[in-house]
Amino acid sequence: LHASYSVVGPDGKLYPTWHPPTVVDPATGATCTFGHEHGDDPTTSDIYEWVTDFLDADPDESRGIPFGYVSEALDTYAADRDGVTRHEDNVGHKVIVENDVAQVAASPRGYVRDDTGAVVTCDVLMKVHQGSHSGDALINNAHELLYAAQCSDGTEVIASLLTRFGDANEFQRSCNGDLVATSGSDLPDGEGGARFIPDRWCVDRDILVPEGQTSSIWSLYEVWRSESRLLTADGQTLAHVDPWFGVRNPARAHDGGDGASIFDLVDVTDMTDVVDDGYACGYPFDGLRARELGSGEQVAKADPTSPFDGAQRDHYLHTTEVTNGGGPSVWYTDPYGGSGVTTPAAGFVRQWVSSTDNSAWPELERRSFDLDRDFGADNGVHAPN
Repeated sequence: LHASYSVVGPDGKLYPTWHPPTVVDPATGATCTFGHEHGDDPTTSDIYEWVTDFLDADPDESRGIPFGYVSEALDTYAADRDGVTRHEDNVGHKVIVENDVAQVAASPRGYVRDDTGAVVTCDVLMKVHQGSHSGDALINNAHELLYAAQCSDGTEVIASLLTRFGDANEFQRSCNGDLVATSGSDLPDGEGGARFIPDRWCVDRDILVPEGQTSSIWSLYEVWRSESRLLTADGQTLAHVDPWFGVRNPARAHDGGDGASIFDLVDVTDMTDVVDDGYACGYPFDGLRARELGSGEQVAKADPTSPFDGAQRDHYLHTTEVTNGGGPSVWYTDPYGGSGVTTPAAGFVRQWVSSTDNSAWPELERRSFDLDRDFGADNGVHAPN
């Protein structure tokens, strides 16, 4: 049943695509859960057909966002250059829909307006791979991103790339921003961006707290900051986007050392800080501990009742900058968004950039969305998700 949710990508290959977390099995008539979710239903986007017309080989036959298309292109690109490949699991692909987003200047604060005085609004459709259940992101910085936007002033982008959230072999602690060095990845470093991820130090300081204190659940707040550009072969910027992606209940934290070792956050209720006898207290730990005491059984990482399933997610939108005035709209870049040319090439990814220039826009306000959203409520979702 899961395999039936698929789409033929622009390269003619079959890819998995979005599906709801629960469906009715046509063979039995019973409702079943896939145990994971892929975020927003992309068909609710005002630009869904425009984006999938561009991404899909034959939208009349199958329509959807192909998951893993850029990673597949990297296989070809890397083979010709003795480079590194990159494949990510299915469950980590997350879709985000925002319609009619008014563009707001940061300072002085106010709406961005077009030449007629109308407020500029944008429809945004994104798909990011954000795995918060494994150690992958502790060392690997490149994760597949689709960023599509269509704005009322004519600004348009459909960008598919492996965006690099900071550099490989490092991340920043979610609780204080300190850099933590790791090792094991051969991926190229980024040009900006970062991955803020919880680790044992954060848990010891902010979760395992002395008697009478309350654990800070926000110390576990995981945020990936992207910094993505589509570039021409001579290094000129065609488009620049920089969304951030947050997870309020990741399933794992770094366990220390310079590798990708992890421990499961659902287990913190069984931990004690050896320094001050601190323990996890407050939301959601008190409820988790009560369930375990009541049942006499530990809640496992993959239990749908675990509060740590990576489904409480939010995002931040900032800029959709296009500097392609009078240029061609269709470009082909390497899988990282660079080396753009106007003719197809092996391992290159097709991109859409409007023949416009909005660099005169003021600096925009970074705005948060979905800070109370939970994609895993009462639908069987559990880690890995």
